[in-house]
Amino acid sequence: MLSFFTPQLKIQKNRQVLRETDERMAKYSRRGLMSNFIIFLLCMAVGTFVDMQPGLAIALSIGLLITTLLRGYLLFRFEALYPRAPALWRTRYFYATLLGAAWWGLIVAIETLIVGIDHEGPLLWLYTIVFFSMTANAFAPYKQFLTVYQLLGLAPGALCLLFTGEMTGVIYAVVVFFFIWLLHHQCEQIADNYWERLESGASLARKTESLEEEKRDTRATAQLHRDYMLLLKKELEELLNTKRSPRASDTANIGKSDSEKQKQQPASPAKRPRLQQLHANVSDFYQILTKDIDFSDSTFNPKALLQYIITQYSNETSQKNIDIELVFSPNLPHLVVGDTQRLTQIVQSMMNAIISQLDEGALFIDVEYIQERGKAGDLSIAANHQPTGQRTLFNAQQATGIQLNLELALAIGLAEAQEGSLDITSNNQGTQLRYRATFADKTEGNIATSLIPALKGKRILLVHENPRVLDSKRQELSRLGLTVSTETLFKRGLSTLRSAIDNNAPFSAVVFHSHADPKATADFSRTLLAENDCKLIPQIIMGSESARQLDEFSEIIANPYVYWINKPAVIDDFKLCFWQLYNQDEQRTSQEQEMTAIVSTEDASTLQESLTEDGLPCQTFTSVKNLLSTTDKNTLKHVIFIGSEHRDNGDYNKLRETYSNIYILACDTPEQVKQHLESGADHVSSLSSQDKLATAIKALA
Repeated sequence: MLSFFTPQLKIQKNRQVLRETDERMAKYSRRGLMSNFIIFLLCMAVGTFVDMQPGLAIALSIGLLITTLLRGYLLFRFEALYPRAPALWRTRYFYATLLGAAWWGLIVAIETLIVGIDHEGPLLWLYTIVFFSMTANAFAPYKQFLTVYQLLGLAPGALCLLFTGEMTGVIYAVVVFFFIWLLHHQCEQIADNYWERLESGASLARKTESLEEEKRDTRATAQLHRDYMLLLKKELEELLNTKRSPRASDTANIGKSDSEKQKQQPASPAKRPRLQQLHANVSDFYQILTKDIDFSDSTFNPKALLQYIITQYSNETSQKNIDIELVFSPNLPHLVVGDTQRLTQIVQSMMNAIISQLDEGALFIDVEYIQERGKAGDLSIAANHQPTGQRTLFNAQQATGIQLNLELALAIGLAEAQEGSLDITSNNQGTQLRYRATFADKTEGNIATSLIPALKGKRILLVHENPRVLDSKRQELSRLGLTVSTETLFKRGLSTLRSAIDNNAPFSAVVFHSHADPKATADFSRTLLAENDCKLIPQIIMGSESARQLDEFSEIIANPYVYWINKPAVIDDFKLCFWQLYNQDEQRTSQEQEMTAIVSTEDASTLQESLTEDGLPCQTFTSVKNLLSTTDKNTLKHVIFIGSEHRDNGDYNKLRETYSNIYILACDTPEQVKQHLESGADHVSSLSSQDKLATAIKALA
């Protein structure tokens, strides 16, 4: 198939520009389509060609009608056909137009041979010359097509003028050929000017946009630089004005000589942690300003990492009466690629700013993953603080808002260095910090669904005073297959439980939290345990670790029908809790065996499934703190650490203090764990999976 248009310039590959060009061509073609048919009918009506050749006139009319209908279908259906396949529409229209031009050239040639340049002949030739002159501007951008189009429409008639037998006909033929040559060169010039003009405009627009972006970046960098340096000055002044309390050694050295004091001073005194942190912040900010900061990419599980970070603030938020809720979007990938250290630093800065500056209320942390087709996705972390109190249209209090501090200013700079953003907004509805940056999705295969078939059809009651928390948790629990009913007050929740029992449709469990009023929460739990009809309904309490240690809950937690989930509670925590709730017989059997714990902030589900299939019960924890608070001392025998961060924060010693007879295996990745276990158990292949693991750990200790 011939190609009448081959894009060479960059602007010729722009779909929007090509669409505007094709729309312009189609608009002029619609006008010419109607005028061609009208002029032809007029010539047949007033001329002598119909009387001389009636059959040939009918044949020419039918052919012109068919080509007109074919072109009309492509032109008047432009809006419907063009968006589906622009190049295909353009090619079809070129061939249909060339067919119409060839048929018109045939009409002019036959008229010239039969009628000559008398009667309707001059009228037909005059219209043909004017028509092809006008359409040249519309078709000029496609000069290859235009050349063929003009030859098919004008050349046949010009050749027939040579055979009219008159000198006038020969002169007319020479004039027409000269006109075709001039028209061809004129159209080439119009086409070149057309594309050059568009290319210049696009280049100017790109340059203007680049200059505007550079100008905005310069202004933002300068403003951030000024803010950061001002805050740095205040921080240094506060640090220098801080009076250090005298040490015991300083008092003991009174009266001693300078030489004796110098001998007693250590060679390298430890720096104060605040000064070390200040030095690290200044170094990072200098690298941001010089655009010399490096990001080390690694593959990690965003759910595990973010839950581990947010969990560290559970007790602090509980002390300030801030109810923290962590919500993961269902489309969040299992694995992404990015800098975990910088992500941790930014999220910690956001949490520190919120906890230190805002008062009691609810803190919603929404984690989403937004991905456009063909592009890397953006990880969005939005921390929304909703103050305590009813906010209405006529009674709205302005939120306190977040004040920019040294740590938060550095986090904004890090986000911008990642080509992302960290925005702070505040209105009468609350305060929001939103971080957004690009993290490539590295999940292979389909993400496992949250639905648990064993939970399908089971009814639970969810009680929480905050409607937004109710809606969020209801959606999470519904994804597990549960049917969720909600109430905002304990009194209503108790009434709903009693009504369900009276109707012979009791709830399978009740879920509530201990944030707003721990005493009221404990009273509600005791009330359920005291009633004969409600005491067998399992209770799932969401709360912080510090709330769990309160005296109000010491007796309640000991009850086998009460389960505690540390906040922030996510869907995986509920999965494990409901599995334990509805698989108690299997749980008792597994508790009699020696259990293995996997401590990792990365994804270790594959390793856990592999060891479980071999008959070795496993559980995965994000931190040693969670492990110590949820594991039975009599069953834990082996602990597998994945990652290097546990070696520096004393997790091994903490574990040894509680469990003195356990085996510890530390590796950087789950694959290394498998390799070590296989290589350490080759000579005991006849042993059970537990003995293999113990022997392998002993051999590698």
